[in-house]
Amino acid sequence: EPPVRVVDPEAAQTRVRSTPGGDLELVVHLSGPGGPVRWYKDGERLASQGRVQLEQDGARQVLRVQRARSRDAGEYLCDTPQDSRIFLVSVEEPPPVKLVSELTPLTVHEGDDATFRCEVSPPDADVTWLHNGAIVTPGPQLEVAQNGSSRILTVRGCQLEDAGTVTAQAGGTSTSARLHVRETELLFLRRLQDVRAEEGQDVCLEVETGRVGAAGAVRWVRGGAPLPPDSRLSTAQDGHIYRLFIHGVVLADQGTYGCESHHDRTLARLSVKPRELMVLRPLEDVTAVEGGGSTFHVEMSRKDVTGDWAQGLSRLFPVTTCQICPEGHPHCRELLALGLVDSGCISIPAGGLQCPHLLTAREAPVTIVRGPQDLEVTEGDTATFECELSQALADVTWEKDGQPLTPSPRLRLQALGTRRLLQLRRCGPLDAGTYSCVVGMARAGPVHLVVR
Repeated sequence: EPPVRVVDPEAAQTRVRSTPGGDLELVVHLSGPGGPVRWYKDGERLASQGRVQLEQDGARQVLRVQRARSRDAGEYLCDTPQDSRIFLVSVEEPPPVKLVSELTPLTVHEGDDATFRCEVSPPDADVTWLHNGAIVTPGPQLEVAQNGSSRILTVRGCQLEDAGTVTAQAGGTSTSARLHVRETELLFLRRLQDVRAEEGQDVCLEVETGRVGAAGAVRWVRGGAPLPPDSRLSTAQDGHIYRLFIHGVVLADQGTYGCESHHDRTLARLSVKPRELMVLRPLEDVTAVEGGGSTFHVEMSRKDVTGDWAQGLSRLFPVTTCQICPEGHPHCRELLALGLVDSGCISIPAGGLQCPHLLTAREAPVTIVRGPQDLEVTEGDTATFECELSQALADVTWEKDGQPLTPSPRLRLQALGTRRLLQLRRCGPLDAGTYSCVVGMARAGPVHLVVR
């Protein structure tokens, strides 16, 4: 049977410190159960009695002294037939916990690490770290370490908001130091370049910085002043890259643009070339009827082009007979109540382009507005047929039973403005029949005349 020995003794002798009034516990692990085990203090064998308790749990041997006193200090021996273990026990008040060195103020650049260090006594004492009054919770950005009596707090990748006061507390003592974080200069590695663009194009101005700046670390200006509120302007940041977008540039966007940080500035000029003016849909010749209206419009490649309409060499103004068309046709005119004298060349000089077309006004045809009515008269009376024309200057032909009538002592034809009258005096049975009024291609009738 193999001998029973002490398992992995840390040393032949082990120092143990106990505090007055506390329990003293000495533990020995053997390689196996069995065999006599004896405990001795300063050469005298101990037994379980009073404050001393000897316990055995398999291969585990325990000596426990309750409410230790100063006289319990000394040399304790755990003895087996083949091995032994010695404990040197002291019973005394623990030394006071205190900081024995001060924290040193630190100044670091933004992004650098800051390491605070202090010494504590005794070496196994607990130290509490505070940052700006808040207890430090160790993590990726705040690391806490110890090396013997040294206690270390490291602030990783310091940012401007990390500046403040760092405090170490141990027992009833504390030490504090300031952490200063200097902003790292934000310099432009790739600066603005002059840009030439055509009116209507999208433009992007771009810079690259030496490091990634916080939000708002750079600002864009135009002519030295902040950018005006404009939905066409937008900014973006992608790491080290800062961009200014101008959507659909106009001539008014020309000027000097800048990008500024607290430490650097870069400028460039934006030049805008006017977009070439072209006629997308030219004017077309128009033929209109006298008294009617005609609408003319020309479509240009740019909507902001201005021009005055002209008839011949005379400029057209928006008056009662000349109106501007509704929105949607920036170069559009409507002529109303045309007369024959309105015939001629209509044009709009715009942006150096001439856009002429020919307007022809035809004479309006005469129409019968109101035709004659059926009549019934007594023999010997006068019968009068009347019609009304659309205009006064027109020749009318009256017909009876489809045959043209000519004036006679009994048949009278009259023109009163736009009214045309046919009078039959001393009507007889032969005058009965159908009558019609004809003017050009217009005809009214036939209507009936009854003679009683």
